[in-house]
Amino acid sequence: MRELSPGACWLARLAGYSRPTVTRHPWLRGPLASIPIGREWAVVRVPEVAADRARAYLAATEAPTGPVLSESHVRTFLVHPVLRDGRDIPGGILLTGAHGERLNCPMPGGTARLSRFWAVPPDGSGELLDPWLLAGALRATWAPLPGQVVAGSRPAHEPLLDERAGVGS
Repeated sequence: MRELSPGACWLARLAGYSRPTVTRHPWLRGPLASIPIGREWAVVRVPEVAADRARAYLAATEAPTGPVLSESHVRTFLVHPVLRDGRDIPGGILLTGAHGERLNCPMPGGTARLSRFWAVPPDGSGELLDPWLLAGALRATWAPLPGQVVAGSRPAHEPLLDERAGVGS
């Protein structure tokens, strides 16, 4: 029998298994385990394109990202629980997942056959991303999505539409 990875043991302890083993862990009932949010960590969900840019930025600056769960078109960062649920972090990201809610997690170290997998698996250290560092990375890498119009986003060298049309001069 294969042993549980350190990351799986860490999540299992958070789920209430004080001594997880290969025969006693939260993934025995299915591929996803329900892990409580709130006391040990909070959740920040970021659209995948912005999250992937932020992760690359953090990696380039050699900053730890902590665990990152990939869910469909969203990346879920596990962060230090420094703010209460629903409070904005500077940079416009929002903490989600209140104390007492749960996050369905695949087993770290398992095969990624689901639409939900670990983009950055927990390593068992319990090290989490600082939400302020995540906000800084998102600000540093922010770019509008194709086709998205953002007020005030014209380049400084480009005149206003009214100036080009001869209006307001």
